Amino acid sequence: MWFPPLQIQSEKSLEKDSVAQNQALQLAADLFLRLTSGLLNVFGGDVLNGVVFLAIVRANVHHLPAWALSECTAADGVCLDSERRPISVLRIADSLGLSYETVRRRVNQLVMDGYCLRVGRNGVVVSADILRRADFLPLAAECRTAVRALVRDAHRSSVLNDPG
Repeated sequence: MWFPPLQIQSEKSLEKDSVAQNQALQLAADLFLRLTSGLLNVFGGDVLNGVVFLAIVRANVHHLPAWALSECTAADGVCLDSERRPISVLRIADSLGLSYETVRRRVNQLVMDGYCLRVGRNGVVVSADILRRADFLPLAAECRTAVRALVRDAHRSSVLNDPG
């Protein structure tokens, strides 16, 4: 088996890379904290319910390539229900690295609270109607603002620069 030659970075290059990594960590922390605040507002202070909810939302449309998302959405940008695929509790638990029982309890609570729907024995789905509810509009707006800030700040920093 052929291996490419080792590329040894100069000390200056390593310093630049460390700076970019620290800046990336700060930007990621800012994004996470902004979104966590929004999740706390929607889910009554229970951020884990919010994380499980987001995992379901993402998994329901994860099979769609990025270019297809625009073709599979309504005018308001919400993906059509016909394009959503249910996800099982086990797959959610695995994706989050949480125990099955913890996620099962959280999903049951989300179903009881009307945040997602069971689809037979196939799993759960977050419908477009749920995502259009008034209590999600501030969260969606905060997500958009947070992502814009992340992109803007990443461009201003050395995060997007190639190391070396």
